[in-house]
Amino acid sequence: MGLAGALVAALVFTVAILRSGGDGGPGGGGLGSSPAPSPTPTLSPTPAVTLTPSTAVAVPLPTPGPPTFGAPTAPNEQPLCGPDHIALEIGSLEGAAGSVFAEAKLTNRLQDSCLLDSVMGPRLSDPSGVPVADSTAAAAPTAEPLELPAGETARAVLQWVNWCGKPLDDALLYEAILPDGSSLIASYGDPTPVTPPCTMPESPSIISPLQPTLD
Repeated sequence: MGLAGALVAALVFTVAILRSGGDGGPGGGGLGSSPAPSPTPTLSPTPAVTLTPSTAVAVPLPTPGPPTFGAPTAPNEQPLCGPDHIALEIGSLEGAAGSVFAEAKLTNRLQDSCLLDSVMGPRLSDPSGVPVADSTAAAAPTAEPLELPAGETARAVLQWVNWCGKPLDDALLYEAILPDGSSLIASYGDPTPVTPPCTMPESPSIISPLQPTLD
């Protein structure tokens, strides 16, 4: 083959290569090819939401009635001891260490037990009702009531101090004051009461609270 034939063959081979590269067939990496553009994503429109206003339903409420209270109840069903239950007796008076002492007896004379106040405020009066001595204790009890069975006797020690008045010739009246204002009454110092000495002239005469206990 001559020189002219070689040039024609080279030209034909070059044209064939260019044609095969321009086809862009599968797996082909043609020089003039470019990647296909990616599809642009599109957003679907959000459906409109229609809010329906709710209808309020009125629920009837029960009408409150007047409050009801149960009947007051005591710690138990036993009645409180009162003047109808209790017989009060004051024993003999004895003087010692600037005071006068005596024993008080409280007997339940009814057929049923009752609740006796555990602390009572007593007072002494002369036969005309003039106060002689008073107690510093309140009339209301300060502890649980004492259950006093039928026929049983509770006892307490009385103490009287500082009598600076005139001599007393007649028996005194001893009253144990109950919280409801009633009182248990007994004769004190019959026939002639023993009086305590005057130790504090500027102070009143005092008698101790009545605090009965069972034997």
